[in-house]
Amino acid sequence: MKLIKKFFACLLILTSIMSLGITVSAEEDWERLLGTVVDGSVLTNESESTGTAREAISRGYYLSNGSSYISNEGNNIVYVSGTTTCHRTADEIRTDVFLQRLVNGNWITVAYHHQTDYNTYYSHNGFEVVVTHGYFYRTVTNHVAIKGDTVENLSSETDGLYI
Repeated sequence: MKLIKKFFACLLILTSIMSLGITVSAEEDWERLLGTVVDGSVLTNESESTGTAREAISRGYYLSNGSSYISNEGNNIVYVSGTTTCHRTADEIRTDVFLQRLVNGNWITVAYHHQTDYNTYYSHNGFEVVVTHGYFYRTVTNHVAIKGDTVENLSSETDGLYI
């Protein structure tokens, strides 16, 4: 019986030491990724990021620009938002905000919110999300303006923040 207890105690100690080594390795991995560009987003440890897309005036009769935003609010909470602005009033303005997490080199959508505003030139969509610590996160926003049969769209994205 004493031999079994000693065995499990040694196993527990060995497992604890191994998991500590894995944690340190994971910490080093994210730091080595800082400054890397993945699908247009720079991986950073900043507390916030804004990305802007502008439609060329000659191409966008209605749609002017769009922006995405992400901020680390602490306690594994991020605030994400998107804003769409038009040159003139449109029938519909859509601002679709996607929160994405970097997993194995690919951005995976983990939260999404759709906003449609009518007969205006401006739309804003923002929300908070509780996220899993230890990943890079970014915001991607699709911006759409509709007037009659005319549909104009563009997208914007932020840099990736380590949370």
